Amino acid sequence: NILRQLRHYNDIRKVGGKDCVQDIYARDPNTSGDNTRFWFVGKVARCTGTVSAEAAIARQINLLEEHATRIRPVELGRSFGRLEFWFAPGDTEMLTSQNDIGTRLQHVAKIVEG
Repeated sequence: NILRQLRHYNDIRKVGGKDCVQDIYARDPNTSGDNTRFWFVGKVARCTGTVSAEAAIARQINLLEEHATRIRPVELGRSFGRLEFWFAPGDTEMLTSQNDIGTRLQHVAKIVEG
């Protein structure tokens, strides 16, 4: 499954460039204030014009949640099933980590119409 996902991602990225990619972040909903951290957990590629970023992410939410808790077991593992997911434009991980004011994270609902 992982290699298949990677092939699909690379194929979509080749055609659409970074405009069809979103960076995905996970957040433990039990944290707040200074303890709030958004953890970079991967990327999602989509065919622009056929599916929204929110819908593409929501359709893969189970896979993303499992992946997030495996790569960050201490920080996110205890909140499996309750994680919040957010996205930013593709290839902005560095800008996001530097709190660039031009890069905004957007919340993703786990269930999206469409």
